[in-house]
Amino acid sequence: GALALGALVLARNVNPGQGYKEVLQHWLKRYLVTYKVAKSMYFLTYEDISQLEEFSERRLADLLSFANEIASEADIPAQVNVVERHPNKPQNIVAVDIGATRTKFLVAQKWVQIADKNMDDIKSDGEMSLLPALSSRDLWREDRVSSETDLKGDNEAGADHKNETSPRQSSPPTSPPGSPSSYNTTAVSTRMRAHLEDNDIDCTAVHRVVFSVPGTVELAGVYRDRLTVVKNMPSFSRKFRGLDFQKAFGPIFPGSKISALSDNMGAALGAACLSPNVKSGLVLVLGTAPAVATFFRDPSGKDKYIETGIWQSWVWFSKIPLSDPYGYCGGIKMDKETGRITIKPPNAYKIPHRQARIRFALDNNTWLRFMGRNPHLDKSVQKPLDIKEATDIWANRLQSSLNKLAEKFHDIYGPPEVVYVLGGNAVRCHGLISSARYETSDHSMAVQVPVLIPKEDAKQQMMHMAGLVYSTQFKVKQVFAPGQDPLARGWTRGGEICMWVKRREFQNKKKDKSTGYVHKKHL
Repeated sequence: GALALGALVLARNVNPGQGYKEVLQHWLKRYLVTYKVAKSMYFLTYEDISQLEEFSERRLADLLSFANEIASEADIPAQVNVVERHPNKPQNIVAVDIGATRTKFLVAQKWVQIADKNMDDIKSDGEMSLLPALSSRDLWREDRVSSETDLKGDNEAGADHKNETSPRQSSPPTSPPGSPSSYNTTAVSTRMRAHLEDNDIDCTAVHRVVFSVPGTVELAGVYRDRLTVVKNMPSFSRKFRGLDFQKAFGPIFPGSKISALSDNMGAALGAACLSPNVKSGLVLVLGTAPAVATFFRDPSGKDKYIETGIWQSWVWFSKIPLSDPYGYCGGIKMDKETGRITIKPPNAYKIPHRQARIRFALDNNTWLRFMGRNPHLDKSVQKPLDIKEATDIWANRLQSSLNKLAEKFHDIYGPPEVVYVLGGNAVRCHGLISSARYETSDHSMAVQVPVLIPKEDAKQQMMHMAGLVYSTQFKVKQVFAPGQDPLARGWTRGGEICMWVKRREFQNKKKDKSTGYVHKKHL
């Protein structure tokens, strides 16, 4: 099939006046693109090629790398899908967590059994290894950086929220690849490969790469098992909108299937992975801005699927009482006539105030203000507090937020079994909060739910990274955008509910004790 299609393309598109070498190069390029398209349609499988003596696995990896490059030049969506061809062999995976401050890396095996173990055992056994993190600013900068497009440039200018789209607005169109306003990843991929090689990782031996993005991933390709395109990353430059991770990093991972998912969804999957006996959970991530996700496991007990949800409306529109005199900064404004919602600038404030939306009561700018270091406010309105006083205020706000969010969860799924709190701004509350307490909407009963806050930042990272590894065992089969959620389709980090169904090779898979972790030096 590939040869026939290649011959057809050659016959229709080659200029008879070209020289022999030019014709051959032209034919080779078009044939490789045709091969790539044919392979994606499963005309030609990995086994078919590997059985040919003249195609070694090394040459096949080179061929796939070249096909990725050509497909990128031709603007053809490239998706190397060779991983599932050998379901019984250990698969090496690299997880990349892109944060506003740091980009973190983890190497593991796809088949490693992490659901039965706690994080300490995973780390001590060496089944998953965290690599040194890199500064996101240094890693993700382009070759040509201007003051307008520098990484976090908008964020530093106080537009942590400026890129976010209101519920009644659609996301702005993305620029086509190669346009002046599109993001150039050439230097980024070079730096990433160098960092991995410095840590003894052979990129050609990696089978799966999963990126976690601080924003949303475009869901248009979900039914083709292709989640690779960024929809929005508000803490980064606007030029990241439309970035295709497969096109950008396929050349340095020639034999890999590449995917991406939002950071709070990765956190929810991580909590589900490391707590196999928990049927439902609520996950709050405290970073640059608070983010909420949920997971709900297959009630039949067969673990066929996990339902995850991103409920950003819960933090944007739910208000908590403030028992402290420090109010909040930022906020949103709603036009009563048109219903249009706009985001106030970060230097707007109401200090003191009796209540605040969770989004602005627990964001990183609030903690910086407690420390007297908020760059958007005058020093006169942010007198620094000592650590103990600031932590007590923060914990009180967090307690009120968890009570409200757990009640929201109850209205949809029933009471959560556990509430997880992750993120850099959560560690300081370890030991201060042990449960979330609320009454049901009809005031028929009082509910108390345990709260889990990891003690160390490394454990939080491992939980999030475990979610990225765990995601490789699933396909997203269904996506819902609930109409009652005002943030559905068009607000930062969306409002989607995803149904993750276990891949065939993972269904009812028994633990293989003979499969050990391949040390990173052997990758």
